[in-house]
Amino acid sequence: MPFHTSGQSPALAQRLRIELEEQFGPEYKAWLDYLGEAREKLQPQKLDPQERKRLLHELASKKGFDAFRREHKRATSSD
Repeated sequence: MPFHTSGQSPALAQRLRIELEEQFGPEYKAWLDYLGEAREKLQPQKLDPQERKRLLHELASKKGFDAFRREHKRATSSD
């Protein structure tokens, strides 16, 4: 069953957000920015909605994060 508070407990949602921020490092902020940009670029394209969803889920996967981190490290080390 998917987890969400659905507005039933904003206090729990806030506590979980804080715990996640402590658990995940700053590289997740850069990845989230990247995912947002990818989503913005994919939205106006004439893609099948299921294909768009598949691509976004692929980018948001562990494998996608590992690829992002490698590219991000390469790009920042060449500065």
